[in-house]
Amino acid sequence: PIDGMGPVLLAHRHESDDLPTILGYGHGDVVRGQEGQWAEDRDPWTLERDGEKVYGRGTADNKAQHSVHMAALKSVIDERGSLGFNSKFMIETGEENGSKGLKELVTQNENNFAADVFFASDGPRVDITKPNLTLGCRGMHNFDLMLEMREGGHHSGNWGGLLANPGIVLSHALATIVDTHGKILVEGWRLPPISNSVREALKDVKREGGEGAPEINAEWGEPGLTTPE
Repeated sequence: PIDGMGPVLLAHRHESDDLPTILGYGHGDVVRGQEGQWAEDRDPWTLERDGEKVYGRGTADNKAQHSVHMAALKSVIDERGSLGFNSKFMIETGEENGSKGLKELVTQNENNFAADVFFASDGPRVDITKPNLTLGCRGMHNFDLMLEMREGGHHSGNWGGLLANPGIVLSHALATIVDTHGKILVEGWRLPPISNSVREALKDVKREGGEGAPEINAEWGEPGLTTPE
């Protein structure tokens, strides 16, 4: 047990030591129901089917995906008697709160979570009219930036223009992280160059968002990279 961490379910189907292992991920916890914000005649506490769509609290984030994954595995087994690979599937219960303790849990139980391929379905589709296959995720770095210049408060009517303004100082500090075009300026945060093989794989990929999608800012981001890159 890890303090503050909810339970994690890990299922495992082993077919052969000679086969690769695939690890699937999902989370069972959901956000609050937001009752009263649903369409007419719908509520978060009643599961409702409308054609090929299912409505209810947590169906999109992220319980329906679990059903799809597991139904797909079962269909393969029913059809040919085996998967042809080893399968693991984990469901955690703290994703909406930042997955506290998950990294420590996996580190402490590396053999149980070991896999050759990891997959997950938990994120918005870029275009709801097309299937989306994402081969990687953007990283994230959280940090606190604090500035203590003096004790107490000082009225700007008396001290404005005489005392350095912490808000202005902090804004300039933030401006040293990313430039005006979105390029990361902190060397330790920059990613290594994209390989030629990745560039080749992405050369015909188009980044579109479908109806209602925002216009992409072509000049924003890392210089020398195309929109898909």
